[in-house]
Amino acid sequence: MSEINIDDTDKLVEMFKIPQGDRDAGWMMDLLNIVPRAALALAEPEVQKGPDGFSYLQLTIPPEEGEFKGYSIAHLLDMCIEKGVGAVILPEAGAAAPHWVFTYGNLLSYKLLGGFDTRPAHATPPPPVPEGERKIMIAQPSEAYLPAATRALIKQYLSLNGVKEPAMFMLHDASMQPPQQLVFNVFRDDYPSNEHYQGVCQRITWYLPPSYSFVTLPNDQTQFQSSFVAM
Repeated sequence: MSEINIDDTDKLVEMFKIPQGDRDAGWMMDLLNIVPRAALALAEPEVQKGPDGFSYLQLTIPPEEGEFKGYSIAHLLDMCIEKGVGAVILPEAGAAAPHWVFTYGNLLSYKLLGGFDTRPAHATPPPPVPEGERKIMIAQPSEAYLPAATRALIKQYLSLNGVKEPAMFMLHDASMQPPQQLVFNVFRDDYPSNEHYQGVCQRITWYLPPSYSFVTLPNDQTQFQSSFVAM
């Protein structure tokens, strides 16, 4: 299947004409199915920081008349993941408000899981585990779960936000939803305020697929301290 489809561009244009208030779950599903291979143009500059401080590849709806070099999110996916950028679709170059925004984690999710957001629409809690039968397993996430490029980006982010030696492990607990939980050595005691700490943690999610989850531990005095492995 071709990675670039001009017919999907026409469908995308029509979908973005639908008012925000009329966009339901069906609209969202259709959009996310169409957008990966829709032919789009690159804006200038190609990459720019958004209001959230993260960098985004700027894609635009191509002009109705005239020639343009076509790109698609599917075509540019690996580059975005390697460079650590998200992607935005703009009505036109220089537009203040984008049609749509994809975080790095959305793009990584499409690469690894085949969809920009693979969370179930109605997640059910796991069945209760009888006391004494709860089992917790510790491992390191595989390359297929968390690629080296993504680890390097998160490591750089943590280093810039007060973590001297970024480290992680993956915890598997069937009593949690989802059962796999990434754990980073980000501790509340290392930050001057709870707001600062929560802000650092929240921004980690930009790098992760929406279906992934991570937890932090209260401090470094924990039975799991020896499970951390340098990133």
